[in-house]
Amino acid sequence: MRRREFISLLGGATAAWPLAARAQQPDRIRRIGVLAGLAEDDPEMTARLAGFRQGLEKRGWSEGRNVRIDYRYAPESSADRAQVLAKELIALQPDAIFAQATSVVAALQRETRTIPIVIVAIADPIGSGFIASLPRPGGNITGVMLYEASVSGKWLAMLKEIAPRLDRVALVTNPKTAPFYNYYLRAAESLSPSLGIKLVPSLVENSADLERTIGAFARTPNGGLLLPPDTGMNVHRDLIIALRGPAHFAGGLLVASVRRGRGSHVLRGRRSRHVPANSGLCRPHPARRQSRRPSGTGGDQVRNDRQPQNSEGTRLDRAARPARGRRRGNRMTIGRREFITLLGSTAAAWPLAARAQQPAGIRRMGVLYILGPEDPEVQARNAVFERNLLQLGWTIDRDLQIDWRYGGGDVESLRRYAAELAALAPDVILAVGSPTVAPLQQVTRTIPIVFSNVADPVGAGFVQSLARPGGNTTGFTNFEYSMSGKWVELLKQIAPAVKRVAVLRDPTVAAGLGQFGAIQSVAQSLGIEVTPMAVYDPAQVEREVMAFARSGNNGLIVTAGGMAAHRSLIVRLASSYKLPAVYPFRDYAVDGGLITYGPDTHDLIRRAASYVDRILKGEKPGDLPVQAPTKYELVINLMTAKALGLDIPAALLARSDEVIE
Repeated sequence: MRRREFISLLGGATAAWPLAARAQQPDRIRRIGVLAGLAEDDPEMTARLAGFRQGLEKRGWSEGRNVRIDYRYAPESSADRAQVLAKELIALQPDAIFAQATSVVAALQRETRTIPIVIVAIADPIGSGFIASLPRPGGNITGVMLYEASVSGKWLAMLKEIAPRLDRVALVTNPKTAPFYNYYLRAAESLSPSLGIKLVPSLVENSADLERTIGAFARTPNGGLLLPPDTGMNVHRDLIIALRGPAHFAGGLLVASVRRGRGSHVLRGRRSRHVPANSGLCRPHPARRQSRRPSGTGGDQVRNDRQPQNSEGTRLDRAARPARGRRRGNRMTIGRREFITLLGSTAAAWPLAARAQQPAGIRRMGVLYILGPEDPEVQARNAVFERNLLQLGWTIDRDLQIDWRYGGGDVESLRRYAAELAALAPDVILAVGSPTVAPLQQVTRTIPIVFSNVADPVGAGFVQSLARPGGNTTGFTNFEYSMSGKWVELLKQIAPAVKRVAVLRDPTVAAGLGQFGAIQSVAQSLGIEVTPMAVYDPAQVEREVMAFARSGNNGLIVTAGGMAAHRSLIVRLASSYKLPAVYPFRDYAVDGGLITYGPDTHDLIRRAASYVDRILKGEKPGDLPVQAPTKYELVINLMTAKALGLDIPAALLARSDEVIE
């Protein structure tokens, strides 16, 4: 993430702060405490706080006029110092506290459970015990997290790509300022063997430790450093950059730094973030997208395969899909994608032990779908899944038997089929779609379950955390809540006249509330009124959409989770009532939907095959971190746009992944 983007993020984070009556000036000066994890004279801290104040100004809060800000700085690794400063701030009884760095948030939490605390750039807020879940934090703490654990695998892959001879990497951090150390270590350890890298955990507490550790590590060639987010390391960044100089390694010590460095000679992974919901899609760098080539006639050419991006390989799974419309331009990279691209699509490269060795006897697995077997998208996903199992050494009906069950969108059928699959005692079960997981967990807590295309598995109670799922369940998510804000932005961009939007969601899917909340927060800034529409069955879908469509200037947003079972009906209703609509998955556009933006579901099912393989070869699902999507698709149906009388902006067309004509 660029410095300017991060500063904007800090300012934007204050939008949800509990400073009442934004539009109305308070009768008294309100008070905010700031406890920072960097030094007061640190240029980065100065810039961030400037962005923070700018964000307050935009929302009507001016320092010295109607709000007072008390600053405290705890840059070193001393937990005692942070605790003293936390006590000082709490004693001032501020209306809210802004905190950055895990150590200072922990100190504040020990002092108060009532004063609201807004956090930013925290790596593992759930694992650290700050919040109960992402959609429902509970308590007095909320804010913006930094990375998911699987990003550390991508950092390793980037190092290996830029330095192929690399065979040793020291993961350096301070356990006192980064108690979440294992959050990143486990994901990095799972990938390092497949890259031929020996990962060396290196714990340091001060600059002397740091210099001694790096100096000792540098005596052997072909090494590199990996520095996960850690305030304790950030205060020593100049020293780290100096120590990685050419005297230590041929060509210098290669450093993958997740913090903003001091020179171009440091390899820096893209900064990851939750995308502010009001970030634009079509500015000079729409959706925070960086073009990979100049625009021109080449943008309209049909390509035989996908262009590699961010170290992603070519995509072999496309053959299973129906023929697509022609491609326009590069892949769209909306801000969150810069973040997610770093989040480990590492499953395919993870250590898959003894691939060439077949297991003794035939193994058995179950598959439970929310959709029906006749659905073309289901058939395409199944082809992708089976092909990837074959590539991993499993031949269907020779050494692996698969029992398929399809719910067809019916909750009772899902429960019945979940019980049937559990009774077969398979070695592992693949659950596709959010509504399939709960019925399986209700009938078994021992048979391994790998889910795909599931929203917010932590909030739904399927896993304990993304990095450490625990239990018998793990898999691949499809969305973070900040993505939902992009849907309403797309709808407004493609249909500017829209004033009211109905948000269709399945009330049995816990993530629906979080998605609606993100949509609502963006809609207000765009002058759009949003109406939640909880629907269970086709009759209710038809009834609710028909009633909503009676007035003009309306639109639809279809959320992820549960709605896929009514896909054809929703698309037909939107067309009949001339409602511009945004959908979460590509198959809606194939069926005639106007525009879709969401994860590549075929990639998710491909990666799920790798987890099935690993579990069949002995690994435990609770030890495999839940993975986020790494590939997203923007698909536009021009035929539908024409039927609705809509002109698609040229900039949006140029940045789409697929245009159906």
